[in-house]
Amino acid sequence: MLLFLLLVRLFGLTNGGGVDMDPSANNSIILIENANMSQQYSYSVNSTSIYMFKYHYRHSEMPAGAVRVYVESQDSLSSRPVLVVVRHEKGVLSWQLPLLVQASLDSGKTQIKEQYRSVNRTLCPVDDYDKFRTHREISPDLQYITISVSTSSTYDTDFKLIVYVQEDYQVEMNETREFDVTPSAPQYFQFKFPDDMSIAIISMDSPDNLCMTMSVQNISCPVSDLEQNVELEGIWQTVDRKTGMTIRRDLFPSGLHIVFVVKPDDHDCTSSSSYLNMQSFHFRNSVSTACHGPCRFKKVKFTISEKITYEEYLTATFGAFAMFLGAYVIVILVSCLICVRKRRIPHERSLFDVPPPQPVSRSRSRYGSISSCSTISSLSGQIPADSKQDAVEVNQETVPDAKEDGDHEVNQVNGHLPEDVANSSEEREEIEVCETVDGIENEGVDEPEGEQMETVEPDVSVFDEADYDLLRDADFDKDVFRTKTFLFVSDLSRKHPSVLQRKAMMYQWNLLTVSIFYGLPVVQLVVTYQQVLHQTGNEDLCYYNFLCAHPFGLLSDFNHVFSNLGYVMLGGLFMVFVWRRDFIYQGIVDENPRIARMYGIPQHSGLFYAMGLALVMEGLMSGCYHICPNHSNFQFDTAFMYTIAILCMLKIYQFRHPDINANAYTAFGVLAFVILIGMLGVTNSSIPFWIFFTGCHVITCLVVSIQVYYMGRWKANAGIFKRIWLMMYNDCCSLFMGAWHALKPTYPDRMVLLIIFNLINWGLSVYGIMVMAQNEGDFASFLLGVFIINLLLYTAFYILMKIRYGERICRQPLTYILLASLCWAPAMYFFLNKSTSWNMAAAQSRHYNQSCRLFHFYDNHDIWHFLSAAALFLSFMVLLTIDDDLTEKPRDKIPVF
Repeated sequence: MLLFLLLVRLFGLTNGGGVDMDPSANNSIILIENANMSQQYSYSVNSTSIYMFKYHYRHSEMPAGAVRVYVESQDSLSSRPVLVVVRHEKGVLSWQLPLLVQASLDSGKTQIKEQYRSVNRTLCPVDDYDKFRTHREISPDLQYITISVSTSSTYDTDFKLIVYVQEDYQVEMNETREFDVTPSAPQYFQFKFPDDMSIAIISMDSPDNLCMTMSVQNISCPVSDLEQNVELEGIWQTVDRKTGMTIRRDLFPSGLHIVFVVKPDDHDCTSSSSYLNMQSFHFRNSVSTACHGPCRFKKVKFTISEKITYEEYLTATFGAFAMFLGAYVIVILVSCLICVRKRRIPHERSLFDVPPPQPVSRSRSRYGSISSCSTISSLSGQIPADSKQDAVEVNQETVPDAKEDGDHEVNQVNGHLPEDVANSSEEREEIEVCETVDGIENEGVDEPEGEQMETVEPDVSVFDEADYDLLRDADFDKDVFRTKTFLFVSDLSRKHPSVLQRKAMMYQWNLLTVSIFYGLPVVQLVVTYQQVLHQTGNEDLCYYNFLCAHPFGLLSDFNHVFSNLGYVMLGGLFMVFVWRRDFIYQGIVDENPRIARMYGIPQHSGLFYAMGLALVMEGLMSGCYHICPNHSNFQFDTAFMYTIAILCMLKIYQFRHPDINANAYTAFGVLAFVILIGMLGVTNSSIPFWIFFTGCHVITCLVVSIQVYYMGRWKANAGIFKRIWLMMYNDCCSLFMGAWHALKPTYPDRMVLLIIFNLINWGLSVYGIMVMAQNEGDFASFLLGVFIINLLLYTAFYILMKIRYGERICRQPLTYILLASLCWAPAMYFFLNKSTSWNMAAAQSRHYNQSCRLFHFYDNHDIWHFLSAAALFLSFMVLLTIDDDLTEKPRDKIPVF
């Protein structure tokens, strides 16, 4: 009691502002003994009086309740506040009326003090003070509470006091609590884990948009339940309408307090400055006596329910792994069956199975060299490859006497040739393959009878970087070939296959290097984010779907990281397919070197390997992003999506334009610029930026159109405007002279593609600057959509052109197309039904939070990961097998489009 009188004396002599009162003042203490619970006391207090209320209660009578104190004073002034001190056996709680709470205006630029003239606080139970002590004292059943009310004001100040019991203080599993909370009347509840439970989830809902902090703290006293200290303890989130919070026994072994504190403004829960200003104006002008300050009453409802069980956790985790592992098992089984069939069942002889060539009589030497001519019956193993040019085809017009020399041999092997090769004899009655050795004229030299001519492969070690890095190494007549009205693949595959293969492999090694240098800092950053979250308890750092976030070890949201496993496993499986296909093809080429130069689409696997590696890296980077997804690291999730789209478009273009396809350095330079644009759009999506992006988008479409239309045979220099003027002038003159054919494009197919391509991209640009820019839309997703739409357009164009030129879509790629479509459709549904949005504030992002939908473990975004991984893999398989119908078709009959 002596300590209490000293505290009363201190508060009676000093006001809230620290100004000493007259020491001669005679302060009288008015004591209300045995005050009654739930009874309202109304008095007036001034500088000459102090009111003291003494309550007592039995703890056994309220085992699941707690005591709350409500004090109201409409006459109180901030210059002479009413001071309230609450003392019980093991602690002291104090505040003043009016309660001053700092609020923000103008997006936090202006700070004001809001005044609340009523306060309602919960007293921490006495037993909770000793929760973490080794030797706990047993508190007596009879408890005492003493409350003093004083002021330094010389005027009488009315106040009201009520002390009552909060009956629903302790919360049980699956119980729902509904209550009101304000900035001056916080609420907290106590929860203890059942013996058989180690993890649970708190689900909170509210019909109001008012910003609030929800905190989970260990059971200890005092409880941090004011706006200025609630974020200093435990784990907390900013909330407006909806959220969830996972609680674990290992973090709260003795139980926990669930604290709800309404903020004085909505700045922390919104991302729109106009919305902030509107809300700030609203609550500043809604002060009323009924609200005892700004009217910020928020209705809250929450429930604590059991999280996923350990058995369900294992089932969901290993079930997903087994699903993708099954794809590997199926591939191995199918490959074994194919191998067995090939060994047991003889297959029909084809071009690749022709017998060794027989010696043939030499015709007379031509052009001062030793020439040995044979027909196409000796394709396998007879044609030497020169480092400059493997073979020279001599048709009937060049060698008039070719028909007489070998017509009977062509007829002899027509039964073993593919249909298209056999029919080519109608156009060219004799196909001769002549070899030249060292340019020395040895007309009379005979070769030993029966000796088979050796095949000489070029030494790939003689090729340096200049051979595969520049376009100048093409044949001297490349301009003539590339400007023909109708091109065939043979016109654009004149470089040596080894050169093109090494050029294609540069994509793989460049991507691997970029992935290492890009990925390591990403891992370091997101792990740091996760550690900061655990150390500070600030769950606003990471934009999880808190209603379906399952922790594991250091990871707070393991399921969204683990669901990216499909990208990694299927990307690796695709590279296995590419390796197997390349291995088989190389075996065929070793036996028949002519195939690599003369038949089918050129097989360069470097871009395919890069696509598979990009899919693997997409899985790894998406997993890193989902460790702590937020506004500042979203590009980690999209960088390799851009890469996949660009590599797929380059691969489609490379199919029929191998000599003029962009090299790896150019491609990754463009990719770096794309990622830079994406970063700028995420950090500063303003109207000037959208104008800049639209200009870049339109110019890029124009440059790409010119590059594709003229097959790379144009120059951007000072004379370009003069050339454009001359072309337009000549066309106009032709039209005036009645030559309407001048309106017909030289390359109609390419023109149709490019017109559609430009119209759609211009439409996307208009949509971006008219809709997305005005609504502060998600630029990163918009940019990714631009790439995906262009990839789909190019793929559809390629398939339609194949059909138009009479080429077949084999059953295997057709099956992949159907399966990919079946995966893409639901994948896009789950992608659009998102569960978070990093483009908003953390509290607004939680509006999209949803419960788990698959195995009680995976949500919509996890299902998107599974389906999109399968869809991308199947789409890659479409590109890998789309031209299988052209394997035995001569390249000089495969059109370019």
